[in-house]
Amino acid sequence: MVLLPPLFAIYVVLLVAEVGGLKRMAEINQAKADCLYQVIDASGGFYRGRARVEDRSLMNVAFNLPTEDLEQRFIADSSAAGFSGLAGHRAIGGLRASIYNAMTIGAVEELAGFMEDFQRRSTNAIGSSARSGKKLRILHGPADQNILRPSTEIGIRSFES
Repeated sequence: MVLLPPLFAIYVVLLVAEVGGLKRMAEINQAKADCLYQVIDASGGFYRGRARVEDRSLMNVAFNLPTEDLEQRFIADSSAAGFSGLAGHRAIGGLRASIYNAMTIGAVEELAGFMEDFQRRSTNAIGSSARSGKKLRILHGPADQNILRPSTEIGIRSFES
């Protein structure tokens, strides 16, 4: 019987070495996560992270939008733009960007750009709804972030994006 070396382990070691080592891989993963979390944090509550800041994952960025309808539109629009796998876990819903080691920083930056554009387009739609006389109310969601939702209960409240 011939003994073979552990080829998969050797392959993984070579891949890590090619990137620049474990420290460099950790830096890349941190940069990818920071890129998406910056968009979420700068969104004024449009994107709402599911985890506390100190518990955020470097590999799975989970977040919600103000309404389930917006989440479904986000999934459809992102799919049309060439992104896949952004639907959240079936047990908790929402959205989830998995940015494991194979995901490049360039791909994450493209997703961040898409998220900013989607927010801009959606905020413009919300703004035109307010101008057309549709009523909005502000709800408080997780982490006391304001969420805009259609309502017939009260008059229009102004908001800034």
